[in-house]
Amino acid sequence: MKLAVYKIIHNNGEVFYTNDRRELINNINDANKCDADFHKVNINTINGLLYNKSKQTRGFKEIHRYDAQDYFKDYLDVYVDGLMKKKDYSPKTIMRFKNHFTSFINAIEVDGRNSGQNDEQIRERINAVGLVKV
Repeated sequence: MKLAVYKIIHNNGEVFYTNDRRELINNINDANKCDADFHKVNINTINGLLYNKSKQTRGFKEIHRYDAQDYFKDYLDVYVDGLMKKKDYSPKTIMRFKNHFTSFINAIEVDGRNSGQNDEQIRERINAVGLVKV
């Protein structure tokens, strides 16, 4: 399973983060429900924007997709180093641990960004909850 972080910038400048495309669609449609000219977006519209580089934007300025493994690389490197100091794990086990940890800190990141926390506050929260120091 490929984990991702999605960032959308609405026409009014509001920024929304999520890790689920369905939540992204609901956010776009909810933000524009009062606009009579707005046609609801669906999963095909989002896929076209994210993967086919379509330039058609309806109801928002920008949408970005980040690979979660790259987005959280600093945290994952520290986490894997800590694991390898304890025991010599197989590559499959390391990948499973990385995916689990990525899902965990992804939820913290998305919640923090949407509640208005800054980078330092999110970093402190991940460090405290994830037991890593970045």
